[in-house]
Amino acid sequence: MDAKQEVDNNVFPAIKGLPENFDQYKTVIVAVPVWWYTAPMPVRTFLEKSGLNWKGKTVIPLCTAYTAEYNTLKDIVKATPDAEHLDGLAVITTKMNGEGIDKKFPQIDAWLKKLNL
Repeated sequence: MDAKQEVDNNVFPAIKGLPENFDQYKTVIVAVPVWWYTAPMPVRTFLEKSGLNWKGKTVIPLCTAYTAEYNTLKDIVKATPDAEHLDGLAVITTKMNGEGIDKKFPQIDAWLKKLNL
């Protein structure tokens, strides 16, 4: 099944390898590419269906995209309602396959500094 079909049909594909000792993490940066206007469905499985406890965690959404973030950052927040959320960042490259992402490093660095990370 391709990414568009997963999103269109609200399919949450199975995933393997959940993090050990998830409780030890207080802050989680969820960094994703935009797939069909949102976070990839395997990531959404991790966030929404894995059974991990997000209460007491801080989630920081980050996405990279060719054209726009669409609903990606909002969908990450919506998928982790029990967490606190810091301001996310959408990095738009206007080029395919991450080409030119190096030109966005100052934007990313400024965002991380603003978040005290």
